[in-house]
Formats: sequence, C-alpha cells, structure tokens
Amino acid sequence: MRLLIFITLITCININNTYSHGTINVINVKNNIGYIDLSIYDNEVAFYGKSDPIVRIKKIATKGLTSIPLSNLHEGKVSIFVFHDQNEDSKFNQGFLWKNLEGFAYSNNYIPKSKPIYLETIVEIKHNIPLELTLKY
Repeated sequence: MRLLIFITLITCININNTYSHGTINVINVKNNIGYIDLSIYDNEVAFYGKSDPIVRIKKIATKGLTSIPLSNLHEGKVSIFVFHDQNEDSKFNQGFLWKNLEGFAYSNNYIPKSKPIYLETIVEIKHNIPLELTLKY
C-alpha cells in the first residue's frame, strides 16, 4: 500500500513539473526553414534598441510549434518579441511600407498599428507555466 501511494505521489509531481523553467511556446510557425529568433526585454531602453535584450535565443524553426526553454530566466515581468528568421540574416525583415516579410509576435498578443509600445507588451513569466506566442505572417 505504501508503495502504491509513493508511486502515485511521484507521478503527480512529474506531471506538474513538465516545464522546469520559464518556457515560451511559439505557435503557428509556417515551415521548418531558418530560425525562431526570440528577444526578451526588462526595460524600455532595451526594447527600443538602445541596449541589448536580457535574453536572446535562436532556435531552429519547427513547423507548427517551436518550444523555447528559458534556462536563465524563471519568473518576472518582461516584454518579448519573436520572429521567424526564414532567410537566417538575424534581422526582422520588412518590405515596402513596412509590410512584414517574416512571421512575428509580441508578448501579450499585442499587434502594433505603428511603432510598438513597450508597456503594451509586458507579461509575467511564471515558473512551470509556459507562455504562448502566435506568429502572424
């Protein structure tokens, strides 16, 4: 009986611990070409390009869903920008009249109508709870 209770407890603990750190799930990835390029900011100055993000991760794109574990960031309020770098130039490419040529997403499901607003993109990363961002092409 004790063994059965022990196994049940271990199973419950493992189910709840699927995500050991902060995790970002990037949804609606168009294809397996290129990389998913993720930047995380903790201040407005970095968000507008005046300094580096606190985290920048490039991961090989996986069609449909690309999951990005955050090994150095577990919790906190941040702003996230992610894009599908299909041509692997490490830049978010835009065409004529700033038409987006690559899929992108901001945290908080924010879709800017002009220059993005930092405060609109703030989300809280929580330990063991994945955050989902859906790319728009």
